[in-house]
Amino acid sequence: HLFDASGRVREVTEEQIKLLEGSISARDEDVYESIFNFLRAFHELHSKGTPCALVFTTSATRAKQRITDVSAPGVGLAGRESAQLHIDVLSNWQDLPDGPSATVVESKTRDLANALHGLSAHHLPPEPTLHTNLSVSQLHARAVRSAIRYLDDESLWPEFLRSVRWNLGQKGLSDLHAEIVEKLKIHPRTRDLPAEVLAQRLVMEVLAASGKKDVGSRRLDAKKRSDL
Repeated sequence: HLFDASGRVREVTEEQIKLLEGSISARDEDVYESIFNFLRAFHELHSKGTPCALVFTTSATRAKQRITDVSAPGVGLAGRESAQLHIDVLSNWQDLPDGPSATVVESKTRDLANALHGLSAHHLPPEPTLHTNLSVSQLHARAVRSAIRYLDDESLWPEFLRSVRWNLGQKGLSDLHAEIVEKLKIHPRTRDLPAEVLAQRLVMEVLAASGKKDVGSRRLDAKKRSDL
């Protein structure tokens, strides 16, 4: 969370961190489920007037996604039905231009919105005929569909797509830990302390802070870091 001087939330960052091997595309469950979660988060926060940044971070690299064969729509490997994706979702999403090229932005936005419609249609359970005693998966599917309708009705697809950042091919846990330890060894305030122990303590404090219900208590300010 990003706070202003008075302690009020200015922006919320939601990050999905996945330690994955190999390469991934939008056809992988870890990716499309994260997209569904991002849709829900954007809907909830944006409808309340809260800006948000949605981040997917993983050690996996981007795979070349299989594109739906228009001559055999809906059929994937070994004849199994699959989501109809006529573009490489992650490639187009990451390449979404930041500049004023409105024509390219509009075209890519439309294609990506259609692709996410396709993912939700294929992977979410059907809307139940009865609306009582819904399962967790049915409630999740309802929330995702509601978020998609919100983006459609309010023409918010460009804003949603730009709020998501894909950090692929990042360092693994062991590499990150080693990097933290090395920085602690040379920092003027920590170089005389046992770096390995301090690194472990920092991780514990971050996890403890991130799990607190009170948003304002999740900050590790200068005093808290100094107390460590």
